[in-house]
Amino acid sequence: MLTANSLKLSLTQLFSQSLLVGGLTAISLLSGFIPELSEDSYTLVITTSAYAQDVTSEISPNDVTQYAEVLLQIEPIRASAYEKITTILGEQPEIFCDDSDSISKLPSNAQDIAKDYCQQSEGIVSKYFPEGGNKRFNEITIEMQDNQNLREQIQSELVRLQQAKFDASF
Repeated sequence: MLTANSLKLSLTQLFSQSLLVGGLTAISLLSGFIPELSEDSYTLVITTSAYAQDVTSEISPNDVTQYAEVLLQIEPIRASAYEKITTILGEQPEIFCDDSDSISKLPSNAQDIAKDYCQQSEGIVSKYFPEGGNKRFNEITIEMQDNQNLREQIQSELVRLQQAKFDASF
């Protein structure tokens, strides 16, 4: 039988639960935590949210042009350095300018060539990316590996720049 006291108790519980759910929802929106009720048991589970970011939208057309310019300027320096080091080692080296171990395991004359290549490359990168420098260049490189659209944009820009330089030479 439903009495005034039991109805008042039900409404109070309903109000309390609604207030709790509303409070948790507000907290989750502000903090990134997501409250949810487990289906198997009536327990509250708190998880965190993660928002996927489209890094491509953060890479501007100007970034693409600058990246392509850097590649065009670094490539002859890289090819020359790799050719010289390959002659010394008898095999093609793996050189990573941000990994000193890849350079220190080379013979001293090859180390000099690798260090010179890295210094020239870093200078070119900082000329085109004065704000982010190597970090920005590396971000674009990493994004390009997994992003076909960005890869195509950079490839098109490389072709455009090479064609423009060719046309300017006549």
